[in-house]
Amino acid sequence: SAAPARMQGWFVDSLVKVFPQTRPLADTARVPEFVVARNAHLSIQLAVRSASDLAEVTGRVEPPRSPDGATIDDAVLRQVGYVVVGSNTGEVPASELVGEAPGWYPDVLLPLPAALKAGRTQSFWVTIHVPAAAAPGVYRGRIRLEAGGRTLVARPFRVKVVAATVPEARSLRVTNWFRSGDRDSRQFFGAPLFSDTWWKLHANVAAFMRDHRQNTILTPIGQL
Repeated sequence: SAAPARMQGWFVDSLVKVFPQTRPLADTARVPEFVVARNAHLSIQLAVRSASDLAEVTGRVEPPRSPDGATIDDAVLRQVGYVVVGSNTGEVPASELVGEAPGWYPDVLLPLPAALKAGRTQSFWVTIHVPAAAAPGVYRGRIRLEAGGRTLVARPFRVKVVAATVPEARSLRVTNWFRSGDRDSRQFFGAPLFSDTWWKLHANVAAFMRDHRQNTILTPIGQL
């Protein structure tokens, strides 16, 4: 069915933060093309803004398909969750700040369904893994958001797969700092130290690193 009037959806570069007050782009009808190597992960961000409150918003990614019928099936759609940031980093020029604090900042990726608030922009995030054996070429897909059996937004996109392939072994070293002590786990995750939720949290972190093939040494900092 057709999208309801006054429901807007537009693509935003995945490196750009989308805030609740972010206004729609002027050109919301363009079909973006994302260039990606084989065996790489592609991030796509879709922002939407509704004129009315909507509950139980679900969605799906129609797998990108090549002209010969090949598809890229490993695609995950999630909503972007927002957290309160109490203050901006000190001694940073105003021209370099991406947003004002205190305020809501995009942070965590959450499963669907989502709830949309009237006049409040909400971001959705798609992660696509391109198989190493994928044939180079242009694949066409679509992101579809729905509520109550009705289509809210259906936005097409293109994925241009190039012949280059990301190798299985990676040599780039990255340090990620995080705290896993009782105080921080309770505050940010509602997970007391060594509780079932605490172990699930760490299992999720380890699974994410495994999925992205990170050779990682975990050194939790906290009250162990």
